Amino acid sequence: MGVARIRKLVLALVSAGLALCLLELGLRAGSFAYPPVREPIILWDPAADAQLSETGGLHQASARQLWEPRPLAAVPWGSAQGERIAEDSRRGPARELDRAAGALRVVTLGDSTTFGMGVPWDDCYSAQLEALLARPNRPAEVLDFGVIGFTVRQGLERWRERAARWRPDVVVLAFGAFNDHVAALDRTDDQRIADGVAAATGLRGCMRTLRASSRVFHLAARLVDGGGASAERERTWQQVLEQRKQLDKKAGGTLFQGLRRVDPARFSELLLTLVAEARASGARVVLVSVARRTDAERLHPVLMEYSRTVERIAAEEGAALVDARALFRAAGVTDAGVDALFLPGDPLHPTRAGHAILARALAGAIEP
Repeated sequence: MGVARIRKLVLALVSAGLALCLLELGLRAGSFAYPPVREPIILWDPAADAQLSETGGLHQASARQLWEPRPLAAVPWGSAQGERIAEDSRRGPARELDRAAGALRVVTLGDSTTFGMGVPWDDCYSAQLEALLARPNRPAEVLDFGVIGFTVRQGLERWRERAARWRPDVVVLAFGAFNDHVAALDRTDDQRIADGVAAATGLRGCMRTLRASSRVFHLAARLVDGGGASAERERTWQQVLEQRKQLDKKAGGTLFQGLRRVDPARFSELLLTLVAEARASGARVVLVSVARRTDAERLHPVLMEYSRTVERIAAEEGAALVDARALFRAAGVTDAGVDALFLPGDPLHPTRAGHAILARALAGAIEP
């Protein structure tokens, strides 16, 4: 290729680049936007899904965890105390990565019970456990990495991405209460996480970023689909939600043949992996068989398979076990007693009294 032709090619490329830059600036000046239609996660509920694209919601999207608490987001149940999510996406007060000399550090991983859904921070079992473990000559730190709606598959990614770097002495694992058995529709948590990682990396990730941020790409998409993508996505969304309702009625049974977010066999594999990785970091592991109201187990008998798996792994791996199911049943022998341990009309989430039972049992398992 001759010098003259190279110069023409370079000039053409520069001119095209300049034209695109001017078009981008013009579209922005004119406030034109045609953002990509949000792909629902459809693992939780429509309102919570919508939070993931909002800047003020409690949660944000995550490629590997699917979602996680949004740093500095206001916590609804701690509004009276002005509570916000910590900068490292966990519930509780700010901490330094380098711990105080001689401090005992505990990480709690789990779902909405561990997060403390429905109660202020001081009522959560993580906060109460920290107070029980503290000694005059030895401070204690309990770092709450629980997340509403989480499965053990998400918990494994949360350990790797967020919690492991804190180098805890003890890791509390409280999974299998409810979320793992939920119908997955088209993709399990394994598949959704693999898709999320692929979409965030390589050429696909680059194109996705440009589609979301460049007004030129907004315009191109608008010209291609004629503006009908949003309406089509909404129709599909409604169909999927209706399908979800039908599957959820069946997913609690032990003979359900559809996809679960994490089926019992995979739950066992993942929990074993999480135990092994926590121990490889130098931490002791405490497993929790999470409490539920008995009517939840009657309506969803498959949940007992998850509880039995937790108990079996604790025995086989020589890990400490806190059987919260048994403890709650012993404490709530009457209907009034059970009502005192769970939030009103809620089959899963403890009150402060329920969290206190769990905190005392964990303190005993951590310091016999």
